[in-house]
Amino acid sequence: METHETFRAMDTEIDLFIETQAPPPPAALMGARLLFEQQEDRFSRFRESSLLSRLNRGELIDDPWFARAVAMALDAFDLTDGRFNPMILP
Repeated sequence: METHETFRAMDTEIDLFIETQAPPPPAALMGARLLFEQQEDRFSRFRESSLLSRLNRGELIDDPWFARAVAMALDAFDLTDGRFNPMILP
């Protein structure tokens, strides 16, 4: 049995598919949506309360997920010789 749900997150259309033998519990879909919402709250440059917006305002951020994402973004900057630039907009 395939369950499908579409929703918007991070300014894109998300298609979520769950394949199970029995109908999945409703919490499975809700949990996946919550994960996207939590990450958008953490990383969005368009939300004033996000960790990224706080960092851009000069606040010190102590969050291991955020630190890893920033490190990966800077690695991508280096690997693409600056073609991918996470520092373009504050």
